[in-house]
Amino acid sequence: MSSVGKIPSLMIVQDPDDESVLAEWIFKEFRIGFSFEKDEKESSWFFVSTHTFDSLNTSGNINDDTIDELLLNFIQFVISHV
Repeated sequence: MSSVGKIPSLMIVQDPDDESVLAEWIFKEFRIGFSFEKDEKESSWFFVSTHTFDSLNTSGNINDDTIDELLLNFIQFVISHV
């Protein structure tokens, strides 16, 4: 059985004012996050990296049609870069 490097815990914080939830995976060279809002249309994801990954910063809205593929892509990225 092969193993991957250490994967940090997923940090989850709820804002008591607007009840939004921020879930964030923070690595040394990048971070991946999801903001879940009360109004689902306002929920979003983001990816921010250091120069190791060309300082890539990207984000988008979360929708039911793409969330499965998005999560799978992020998990595959994490596994291949830890």
